[in-house]
Amino acid sequence: MKSYEILPLKNKDIPKKVKDLLTEDLKNYIIMKDGHIITRKLDDSFNNVTIMSYEEALPDMIHVFLDTEYVNDNQDDAYEYNIENVNSGLLIHVPRNTYIENNLHVFYISEDIDLVQNTRIVLEENSELKYFEYLTNVNDASIKFVKNTILKENEKIQ
Repeated sequence: MKSYEILPLKNKDIPKKVKDLLTEDLKNYIIMKDGHIITRKLDDSFNNVTIMSYEEALPDMIHVFLDTEYVNDNQDDAYEYNIENVNSGLLIHVPRNTYIENNLHVFYISEDIDLVQNTRIVLEENSELKYFEYLTNVNDASIKFVKNTILKENEKIQ
């Protein structure tokens, strides 16, 4: 059975090793901590892009993560484990004919929980996205990370 459990966030503090990367030159970023988006800094080029955590998707949009054409057809035991035990998720959906020139940086921080993260990136026809991810843990927590990238026709992800 596909389910999820979003655990409460203990604090919104950004660890120093992540803060040190947040320079003035870094324009577009999201910081996720223990399954929650705690910071979102995006310019206008992302206005038509859907960027949503599991927490934001509940209850009406969770099917986008779990039960739509945005789910890969090939599902093995590891994939099923990560869907069944996920406690953190991020959906990035770039609509058709959308070119995002600027980079998107996503920082995934595990501090108080063992993170089972599922990131789903969907690029519709003739769309483009430049995506960078950073994973870090603050304490003795682990991160199990699955990223599904669904690409339609004539799209590009870097």
